[in-house]
Amino acid sequence: TTWRTTINTLQLGGNPLTGTIPAGLFVLPAFQYLDLAYCVNLTATIPTSTGILTTLSLRNLGPGLSGTVPVSLNTSKINTLYLDGNDLTGTIPLLTGMPNMNAFNLANNKIEGTFPAYVSNWPYLSMYTCDLSRNQFWDSPPSYCNTKCQCYSQVPTTSTALNSMTTSNVAVATT
Repeated sequence: TTWRTTINTLQLGGNPLTGTIPAGLFVLPAFQYLDLAYCVNLTATIPTSTGILTTLSLRNLGPGLSGTVPVSLNTSKINTLYLDGNDLTGTIPLLTGMPNMNAFNLANNKIEGTFPAYVSNWPYLSMYTCDLSRNQFWDSPPSYCNTKCQCYSQVPTTSTALNSMTTSNVAVATT
């Protein structure tokens, strides 16, 4: 039972794991880092209680990770949050209780609502560590999207959507 009190990191990304994420992981006393990125056979929701976790990486689980971003994350110790490439829906809750956020990636989901204004108050984010792009936000990207965060939308496929676009809400990426 010694490992239960000393394990602080679990990196299993890219493995063919199946099943669900055990809730018991988040109550381990020293557990701070979980990486299950690209474990496409997992079925999960974002845990509502994250204990002392500082890094949560549930990237590209596809349809295996669904639900919403829980408001309970607001009081967590998380400073690195990677939830990109999943089937998350709903709006982004108020997460102002996470002042040390240094990576925030919710890109490629089905998140709606408005862009969270509080992101501009997180001093450690940059264009390389923040990505809210390719979601279904209702408003135009705020000014912080030019300096602190990637916020471009998917290119619309209907002519009605194309006609309603403005240059303020479309960014073109070049390689």
